[in-house]
Amino acid sequence: NVAWAVQSGTNNSGATNGPSLHVFVTRDQGRSWTNITGDLPDVPVNAIVVDPDTSPRQIYIGTDIGVFRAADAAGAWTYFNAGMPPVIVNQLAYVRATGTLVAATYGRGVWVISPRLSR
Repeated sequence: NVAWAVQSGTNNSGATNGPSLHVFVTRDQGRSWTNITGDLPDVPVNAIVVDPDTSPRQIYIGTDIGVFRAADAAGAWTYFNAGMPPVIVNQLAYVRATGTLVAATYGRGVWVISPRLSR
């Protein structure tokens, strides 16, 4: 029933149109989508992953300046690089068995983060 989607890109049409929308959630099997971009900076969002073992769920996104996280699609995003440089994150994966987040970056390798120890 619940799914998340991200959109890469920025608002190139001028400041009067406001920031770009980057992160969305549906809670009704895709019939409607809610913008949860919230307070994110206007940078491309390339990846999203959800930690299914937390309550509320922690959502992680990979952007062109690193990783951000929010609690259960609230739209209040926190910068979450955990020692990683501010680089483009192309892919994210959550390894449930170890409780770790894996971030694949552009030009700076792959980073493994333990989100539960970083809270």
